Amino acid sequence: MKVATHLIFAECCWFATSAIFDVPYETPSVLVAAATSLLPDADYPKSWIGHQLGSVSEGIHRFFGHRSFLHSFVALVLVTALLAPPLWWLVGWPAPAIAPSSSATARTSSRT
Repeated sequence: MKVATHLIFAECCWFATSAIFDVPYETPSVLVAAATSLLPDADYPKSWIGHQLGSVSEGIHRFFGHRSFLHSFVALVLVTALLAPPLWWLVGWPAPAIAPSSSATARTSSRT
């Protein structure tokens, strides 16, 4: 996919997620969604992020190829585990996967 396609798809998904799970749709989270949407193409040296990463992208491409590891569920879990703590600190609330359970708990406790 092209950079614009990655960005538009990620922002649409983030907008829907924030609406469904009542997570704040604010500038830091929009920027994080945009930045992380480009990560799967880090394994392709001819992509925009591949050009930015230079030899790192070439090394990843040689080791994994394109659309293999970085497009997998394992990579998603690893990147989430790596980025969640600093993003939580930056944005001020947990990742969307954690937010539904905490916001549901908050709503339940406020009703009683």
